Amino acid sequence: MSDYTIDYLQYRLERARGALKVAEIAAEAKEYNSCTNRLYYASFYAVNALLMKYNYSSAKHTGVQAIFNKEFIKTGIVPKKYGILFNDLFESRQECDYKDLFFIAAEDIEPLIPKVKEFIEFIAEKIMENIN
Repeated sequence: MSDYTIDYLQYRLERARGALKVAEIAAEAKEYNSCTNRLYYASFYAVNALLMKYNYSSAKHTGVQAIFNKEFIKTGIVPKKYGILFNDLFESRQECDYKDLFFIAAEDIEPLIPKVKEFIEFIAEKIMENIN
């Protein structure tokens, strides 16, 4: 386990769950670009917590993505479907946040809400493994 305390890892997971709640509110308000942003960050906070547990870190989003893919997806610690979800959310968030006149469709983002919730809870379980 890393030098981070379990309290800090739990804090990061709560940030993930909080971002997910905001994503749900944004979806209800039909603010799908904002929903996409919050879904990505919900996943990002959870992935960061997992990386921290194992002493990995990066100052860049692409670095977090690369470490996650190499150390957790390719090794089978985390199922491939979650790597695809995280990578797709990163790309969608980039478009929503930085591409002019881009609006993501409800049907493209709403189905991801329960998937992100499942992803966060999977990561939470991984973080809690082997903690005394």
